[in-house]
Amino acid sequence: MKKGILIGCAAAAVLCAVILPRIFSKEPFAEAVADPIVEITSPERRDIQLTTGLVGSVEPEDVVYVYPKVSGEVTDVYIKAGDKVEKRTASLRD
Repeated sequence: MKKGILIGCAAAAVLCAVILPRIFSKEPFAEAVADPIVEITSPERRDIQLTTGLVGSVEPEDVVYVYPKVSGEVTDVYIKAGDKVEKRTASLRD
């Protein structure tokens, strides 16, 4: 019984010897840091540009085959890509 009390008192003394000097020390807890430098500017109106570069391939979901009603050969094309076209009734060319 005396041995247990003695060990308990010794452990308490060691803990007090380690903890109490840290509590009562005059050293600051953390090192002081200088205030940050802040620069104030006026806002500017600009456009936001977002770009994304992707690499891949595009494949159709469905494939549709177009078959002509009559056979023949295309000899001239009178429009270019991007031209507006209108539907005409079928007629023979002059």
